[in-house]
Amino acid sequence: MQTMDRGTLAKLSQLMREAQPGVALRGQTIVVCHSSPLAWSLPEAGFQTSECPPSGLERLYSYTIGRTMFETDRLPPDYTQRCNKMEEIWVPTQWSKVRLYKAGLTLCSCTAILA
Repeated sequence: MQTMDRGTLAKLSQLMREAQPGVALRGQTIVVCHSSPLAWSLPEAGFQTSECPPSGLERLYSYTIGRTMFETDRLPPDYTQRCNKMEEIWVPTQWSKVRLYKAGLTLCSCTAILA
């Protein structure tokens, strides 16, 4: 698999920062990160991927949602630690929701969106 070089990634990040203020309403934008919590930039991702939630734009968004899924009965500690840094977590099933709480999720808002 080929990855994006740092120069291209930096240019895309710059373009996103320049375009975003015209689209997002300050403090009224919700960010939804659709991926593994290990990919979330909290403060940095565990591997190279697109930046979510986007750093440097915190003044534009007021709420972060992590939408994730997993297919195991145990989760790595870093997984739930990252989930706890979001305002809300969405998972596909009630089973996933229970697993997250058993693994240490402390957020009050975890929603099973397909259950």
